[in-house]
Amino acid sequence: MKYNVGQEVEVRTDLITGQMYRNEEGTYSEIFQHNMRAFKGQKTKVTGIVAGGYKLEVSERYVFTDNMLKLPTLLEEKPYVFNRENNDHVELEKLLDHMLKLVPDQLINDAISRGDRKAFEEISRRYYDFSE
Repeated sequence: MKYNVGQEVEVRTDLITGQMYRNEEGTYSEIFQHNMRAFKGQKTKVTGIVAGGYKLEVSERYVFTDNMLKLPTLLEEKPYVFNRENNDHVELEKLLDHMLKLVPDQLINDAISRGDRKAFEEISRRYYDFSE
């Protein structure tokens, strides 16, 4: 079996009603039914394995096969488009500012883990003002 109970999967969006889909081993097949169309593109979890197919969290009624499912996409498939009207530049600046603040912390942690007191003092002096 390609997927395990508890694993997150996504129902493929290109499934054709009335077409037969097999599991990877070719030992079990299931017809993609009209009522199963509602699950296309949905991310869900495998709740059970039966007769070479899968029961899913979105519907315990139907059995899905390996070829009806895929691993979920982590990122949107649409490319990012900068939109100044939505103040995307403000959010980007906040993100960059946050990331730049992480760099000195990582450098200090590295100096500490290596026991490099000189590097620790130099990084602290350069990036942090301890004067009150």
